[in-house]
Amino acid sequence: MSWTVVRYQRPNGEVPFDEFVEGLLPKAQARVVRTVELLETFGTDLREPYCKKMAGTDLWELRVKTGSNAYRVFYVAWSGRTFFLFNGFAKTTQKTPRRELERAQGLLEELRRRTT
Repeated sequence: MSWTVVRYQRPNGEVPFDEFVEGLLPKAQARVVRTVELLETFGTDLREPYCKKMAGTDLWELRVKTGSNAYRVFYVAWSGRTFFLFNGFAKTTQKTPRRELERAQGLLEELRRRTT
């Protein structure tokens, strides 16, 4: 049974995941889409190297590698076999950029406010 993957849309219509993907080269776009399809198929059974739980948060990161480039997409598991995709970024250092993590946490809080 597959999972539902939703690209989170902000109240102003912005879809951070789409904005991230549109800024990538076609090969990287295809790899991101393929990794999202793995999430859709395997759900919470998907493990490293494709995803990893972010310590101290409810967020997970989808891990995408294409050639020498690495990309990350933050997401959360939601009720009813659903995942919400948030923002993504190019991974250029060992540590996750604080700004990107804070952005994803803000989007998650926004989602929680809108669904309660």
